Amino acid sequence: MESRGTRQVNEFKLVDDQGKEYTVFEYQEGTEKPSLKWIKLDRLGFA
Repeated sequence: MESRGTRQVNEFKLVDDQGKEYTVFEYQEGTEKPSLKWIKLDRLGFA
């Protein structure tokens, strides 16, 4: 069984009106699954 932990998926750099810089992280919970494109290619023997 795969881990259902939280993982980082994106990182953004933001600057407000006063010039302060912020780093914002986007997280996603759950399991990572291959896209349908890669599943189809694997079945055709390309992966």
